[in-house]
Amino acid sequence: MSAPADELRFAVGTYTRLPVPPPAVLDPSVAGRGLALGPLVGAALGLASGWPLLVLGADPVARALAATLTVALAAWLTRALHWDGLADLADGLGSAAPAERARAIMRRSDIGPFGVLTVALTLAVQVLALAMQPVGAPALGGWVLAVALARFAVCVGCGAWVRPAAADGLGALVVGSMTPRRLAAAACLVAVVALLLATTAVPGWLPPLVGAPLAAAGAALVITRVAARRLGGTTGDVLGAIAELSTAAVLLVLALALA
Repeated sequence: MSAPADELRFAVGTYTRLPVPPPAVLDPSVAGRGLALGPLVGAALGLASGWPLLVLGADPVARALAATLTVALAAWLTRALHWDGLADLADGLGSAAPAERARAIMRRSDIGPFGVLTVALTLAVQVLALAMQPVGAPALGGWVLAVALARFAVCVGCGAWVRPAAADGLGALVVGSMTPRRLAAAACLVAVVALLLATTAVPGWLPPLVGAPLAAAGAALVITRVAARRLGGTTGDVLGAIAELSTAAVLLVLALALA
């Protein structure tokens, strides 16, 4: 039987580079409850990586530098795991190969042209959209919300209606583990984070607070749909792609709404 700490260890160990002990028990139930804590871990990651947004200047170059440092710090704090998944998924889909062959391409350690291009474009969208946020606390609030919602998007990508593409790997453990109750719990955590940010960092956030979760969940649903059709289901790489693409989608929505 799992202990409550197992879920937290899974969430922190999966989403950060912190050297936490592995869960004493690890099964789909523990993984699902751990993923539901993802928005809180994401908010903490956003705060830990977003400090350049508060200390650098307000001119365009300083804002671009602050956004670049913020995204780079987040990548370091997460071991760039999601970026690797995004690159692998792009190479697999870009190959136009059958499902089994595409998954084999995704498992290779090298990165092909589709992966390089997709990572570069997604990185550019994240940095530029973050640099467009209002200066100071609103920019930090937008970043924290985006990272938290990205972890919620991963929960959507692991819903009970999603199937893993293979019988082994991270995807086989977590995909399908998000029951409606766990997904609702993750949504409640996102709502708490968003309301705290709206009352402290960005007054007048109501329109973005409606559009941002829709953008994150929509990105997850589209990506899992494509993965089901092209790969036969969802893998760990697909979940990594969901995290980074949903971050970009949320930042873009916030930039358009608040800039």
